[in-house]
Amino acid sequence: MTPKGGRPTPVLPTSISEGLTYVHLETDASLNERRTQPAEDGSPLRFAGGGIVLRNIAMRPVRHEAVPLGFVRSATEAECLALLAGIRMARELGASTVRARSDLVHLVEALNGRGTLRSLNLGGVGDQLSEEIRKLRAFQILWTSSHHGRTRGDGVPSADFLARLAAGLNTRSATRRRHFL
Repeated sequence: MTPKGGRPTPVLPTSISEGLTYVHLETDASLNERRTQPAEDGSPLRFAGGGIVLRNIAMRPVRHEAVPLGFVRSATEAECLALLAGIRMARELGASTVRARSDLVHLVEALNGRGTLRSLNLGGVGDQLSEEIRKLRAFQILWTSSHHGRTRGDGVPSADFLARLAAGLNTRSATRRRHFL
């Protein structure tokens, strides 16, 4: 399709039925400091929620979800579980290439080869994340600054909002900061 006097307009996939093989993935996690339970070693576990937003190559929303992540040892573990859930969700939709964004610098650095997942003390979660990434044709993760609003500019719920919702936190205040690290 060529606009009058212009260059051809690329035809990009806009829905799953048109071939969703490439997705943008935004994930975030929140910890609910009021919901805790002791681990076997006596250390505190906190309940976590994850927020997942998937967009197609044209940046149109494909799916967004608030995912309870269970009780975790750290915010880093919660972020990894949210990313793992997001990658699995993308693969379920047929994606083979994922471009992810995270606000957790040391996770982004580890996945970009400037550190290791083992150094993050994630136990089996790091191994599961590595395995899911290996199943993809291509994976890229970039750091992004935190966004604590309810929605992005297009009205789609933000990953942070969805994470707070899944963790059982107050979602009435769009500017309320989550408990993090």
